[in-house]
Amino acid sequence: MNKCIDCGKKIYQYKNVKRCFICAKKGRNNPRYGKGKFDKILTLNFLIKNYIKKSKSTIILAKEIGCSDGTVRNALIKNNIKRKRNSKIEVICNNCNKIFKIYISNFNRSELHFCSRKCTYIWHKGKNCFFYHTNLSKGKRNSHYIDGRKSKKYYCKECNEQISYGNWRHGTKRCRSCAIKGKNHPNYIDGRSFEKYPAEFNDTLRESIRKRDNYTCQNCGMTEEEHFIVYGRNLHIHHIDYNKDNCKEDNLITLCQGCNLRANYNREYWKEFYNKKIKEIQNGSYISISHNS
Repeated sequence: MNKCIDCGKKIYQYKNVKRCFICAKKGRNNPRYGKGKFDKILTLNFLIKNYIKKSKSTIILAKEIGCSDGTVRNALIKNNIKRKRNSKIEVICNNCNKIFKIYISNFNRSELHFCSRKCTYIWHKGKNCFFYHTNLSKGKRNSHYIDGRKSKKYYCKECNEQISYGNWRHGTKRCRSCAIKGKNHPNYIDGRSFEKYPAEFNDTLRESIRKRDNYTCQNCGMTEEEHFIVYGRNLHIHHIDYNKDNCKEDNLITLCQGCNLRANYNREYWKEFYNKKIKEIQNGSYISISHNS
């Protein structure tokens, strides 16, 4: 075990190691060490003359010498010179030419100086505005301007509701609701939903089917009381073969509104599914689902 030459700490013995890790990067051993090139300039007499008598700031001195602000501050600490508070200098307002004082740190931040917010607001209007050149390219001034088609208003063919230019140019020229009406709807078949129910499909028939199914949905088990609370109406009666004219009891089943809407998709599956349930009800082997049971 050897000791560091500078601080005397114990160090592990490696080849050509005479200093500890901290002392090895101190002073001239530091790769960022400037070899004291500013020490000859930042002398005590220089700092007294410029910093104290001429009252130059550390930022101004750093710019004149070509070093950083930190090196000037370190030179003041080495020569035991107290740092002054941020002093003020007189400048002229760029808008109203009024003479006023600002801190030196603020003076070095920008080339423009204003005495009040009102002057800054007035000066940044017109050609001095940051977005002046972008505003010049708006509307008819723009090189890509054609005929103002995007500023025009476009309306739906059917209901005259306002639509976007993209929909009018590249879309269906209809609003969102009109675009999926009738034949435009993805589930449209042949307009059978507009057909009226026969006279046989009356309230007494629907009530008898609900009574047969114990006033519960035969798919999810929702009761009629719960259905009335959620949807505000009685349970639905669904035609299993999707034929409105076929009002036989073995073709009707009680469903809630959600399950009835779900049955409009994948119809072949639901036909088989509800036919099996009807057979179970007729044989007496099917027990109606309910939340209370």
